[in-house]
Amino acid sequence: PDALPLPLKTTSCVVKGVDPKATYVARVRLGNQSGWGPDSPASKSLTLASLLPTAPAAPLLEAVDKTSLRVHFSLPPVRPGASANGNVTVHVKAGDGAWQAVDATSST
Repeated sequence: PDALPLPLKTTSCVVKGVDPKATYVARVRLGNQSGWGPDSPASKSLTLASLLPTAPAAPLLEAVDKTSLRVHFSLPPVRPGASANGNVTVHVKAGDGAWQAVDATSST
């Protein structure tokens, strides 16, 4: 794909016509009247053929009372062509103990 300058207020763009089986990385750079600056570091790679959900960001824990905690999490965007995220599992562990699944459906 051709590199086309975008207005600075733009912070994302859609790249069409890519090979879904290829693995892509991206980088950006800024320009002004003096010319173009250096390239950004490369992004993490992405293969569109992989339609599994991406990992959510690290959850945030909140103390509810002396024996309860709340796990806050954000859902990542759904990858193009993938079905919507329909399920979630939450696991917790204490210290060096084993990860334990939490009944996330009854917890609020």
